[in-house]
Amino acid sequence: VQSLLTGKSIAVSVSMGTVKLNGSSNVTLADVDATNGVVHIIDEVLIPAGFQLPKKSIVELASATPNLSILKDALTKFPTLVSALGGAGSFTVFAPTNEAFAALLGVIGQTSLNDIPESVIERLLKYHVIAGASLKSTDLTDGQMAATLLSAQDKITVDINGSMVKINNANVTTANVEASNGVIHIVDAVLVPVLELSIVNTI
Repeated sequence: VQSLLTGKSIAVSVSMGTVKLNGSSNVTLADVDATNGVVHIIDEVLIPAGFQLPKKSIVELASATPNLSILKDALTKFPTLVSALGGAGSFTVFAPTNEAFAALLGVIGQTSLNDIPESVIERLLKYHVIAGASLKSTDLTDGQMAATLLSAQDKITVDINGSMVKINNANVTTANVEASNGVIHIVDAVLVPVLELSIVNTI
């Protein structure tokens, strides 16, 4: 079929009662009658070939996501890091949710990130970033280890079991959030480097 707006074709496929458009968008509710036609409800916005949506930077995406507000507040303590993640480049960021930060604070007996030395917070944040590569979930493999922005020695480990992906001890709850300068994977726990982990484990 052809789009009236763009004049471009929309590929329709039907298999075992499932209707897909352009290979990925599913028709979730079909044949809704209107006075001047019919509506089919789909689960994905159709993007014409060659059309590029403007993307936000990693920092802009974190700032616009309510459940990443603690991460955003932590980042603002370090203008150099904000500048890097807000500018050009290629990064993979594992972004802990507010609940993940709250859980860590509970374990160490603190109520706010302000109770943690800034040098430690900076190390934690850098441990969540892979620089020089924008790794989607399809680029990750079971057992893979990757150096972080913290140091070449401070690596994260990927554990894949079926559709479940873990980074160290954290589950990836939302994968492949694309930014203009990389990709974000939202995780449900704060990743802690070996040095800090040895301290946390004694509490």
